[in-house]
Amino acid sequence: MKYGILLLVLLTIFVQGIDSPAVIAGTVHTAYGDVYNSDSSQPADGDITFVAYITARPEEQQTQTSTGCGYGSGQWWVQVGNFPSDWTAGEILRVDVTNTVNGETGTVDVEMTNEGNDKAPDLHLEFVVPVELSSFNVTTIKNQVVLEWATETESNNFGFEIQRKSEKNDFSKIGFVPGNGTTTTPQSYNYTDGTVTSGAYYYRLKQIDHDGSFEISNEKMVVLSTPTEFKLEKNYPNPFNPETTISYQIGNSLAGVADVKLNIYNSLGEMVCTLVNSKQAAGRYSVTWNGRDYNGNIVGSGIYFGRLVTQNQISTLKMMYMK
Repeated sequence: MKYGILLLVLLTIFVQGIDSPAVIAGTVHTAYGDVYNSDSSQPADGDITFVAYITARPEEQQTQTSTGCGYGSGQWWVQVGNFPSDWTAGEILRVDVTNTVNGETGTVDVEMTNEGNDKAPDLHLEFVVPVELSSFNVTTIKNQVVLEWATETESNNFGFEIQRKSEKNDFSKIGFVPGNGTTTTPQSYNYTDGTVTSGAYYYRLKQIDHDGSFEISNEKMVVLSTPTEFKLEKNYPNPFNPETTISYQIGNSLAGVADVKLNIYNSLGEMVCTLVNSKQAAGRYSVTWNGRDYNGNIVGSGIYFGRLVTQNQISTLKMMYMK
């Protein structure tokens, strides 16, 4: 008799476990939602294409033809567990939907949970003009170049590639800012380039759609003047772990180029490593210290000093490394 009761209890626990599954982040998990045209009708099965991605990793994408994904009977679905990287609760899945017949588009977000499959809000498509910049400005602030731009509407906007050209080099990519998919709400963006020295620089934006098509913006030019004084800036961040950036400037009072050294010392005055040992012309520079010594070993927590030396000029800064 007691064995029968024990078996019944175990069976009850097993059945309850089946009825109340717990979804574990990184496993197969389906997000889904209903799609409507602007006239409230639902698109036919063959009319819809979409691109789905977790907003924290826009480079990882799934489409309606990917494994576990699809569209039918007015509803899209995406098995999030098929993404290259594991998902975690709280992340946002964004889906950019296009009706290839009437050209209407739309974007919907759904927050991933561990409660079970997640339904997105209903998506009502509408016709949106292609991404068009309403403004694009480039300014200099404290030896950095700040880019600011805005859009009125966006359609399937994957993002903006930031490109820069100097007097010596052609345009090349220096950064990327994700777009907002499809939206009729004005959007603002910015990007800061802190890797420039003195001279003239040209900037432009390469706006990229999810299908790979792109548009290039007009060019904007800024000129950074040559510094007039020798200066070692405070490192950032400080305290730091695992790395910090040290910026400095060499004044134009030096004739031609000068021998420049930037060494790191510990609190005992022992040299840890050399970050710069070269001839440099007047201008602004920055270098990153990764918290390692000459042999590639990670240094211990504590106070360190950066010493910049050029001819008869010496400047020192104090840094703190925290593990």
